[in-house]
Amino acid sequence: VVDIIVNNIELENLNSFELYPNPTDGLVNLQLSLNVVQNGSLRLFNVSGQQISLFEFKGTSELSHRIDLSTQPQGVFSP
Repeated sequence: VVDIIVNNIELENLNSFELYPNPTDGLVNLQLSLNVVQNGSLRLFNVSGQQISLFEFKGTSELSHRIDLSTQPQGVFSP
């Protein structure tokens, strides 16, 4: 299980947030759409609470990012 946290994004500015496929055993696609240009970060944690990835973004309202989880145990993630 992987938990995903997006920092510095206010819910009223969020148009859409997609993570797929779920469950996964490798690559995960993230698509984020905001109604304003913002900076933020995306942090991924494993089931033990250890941070396994950090991705920072600056000055964007549209984000498409591929996350490699192939080194993590097969399972599901929760946004």
